[in-house]
Amino acid sequence: MNSADRPFLPAERRAFVLARFAPGDALAYVEALAFDAAQRGGVPVDALHCSLLYARGLYDARSFRDALARSTATLGAFDLRTDKLLSANVGSLWLTLEKSDTLRGICAELARIAQQCGLEKDGFAPDEWIPHILLARFPDSLGLPLGTCVNLTLRVNRLDLTRQVGADEFETLARFSLDGKTESG
Repeated sequence: MNSADRPFLPAERRAFVLARFAPGDALAYVEALAFDAAQRGGVPVDALHCSLLYARGLYDARSFRDALARSTATLGAFDLRTDKLLSANVGSLWLTLEKSDTLRGICAELARIAQQCGLEKDGFAPDEWIPHILLARFPDSLGLPLGTCVNLTLRVNRLDLTRQVGADEFETLARFSLDGKTESG
């Protein structure tokens, strides 16, 4: 079971690293999909992201944040290609992303950093993980064109370190511009 689907347990101290997207025509299209879905119960457009790491055991946020800052200082912005609309996890509408070598490498590096900082990787095994942007949560597809190919390139220009503080509440601990600048949540 994916960590995002389990009940909230404060003792787990869940942390997430989220990819945020640069403005542009591709993001505007994804925002329009999310807006359409929001009219039917979707997530807010400003929450659009791709989760790159699920972890638990965040007791020392400072060391993890500092390690991420060092890593992102040399990372630079990168592109993700969208794939298709998918109804997943019963009641979730996803825009899936291609599993590129770049994306796999970044996720592996984030997992390595998390492990070095004492966090335990959570969520799906790499082979089972489907990178995606959550567009909506509702009981069914509500007539949306599932399986439709959506070929766009989204530019990731920021990573956010967040932690779960309630059942559906998250706190941003740091934002990492992919030019090396870090700002606290």
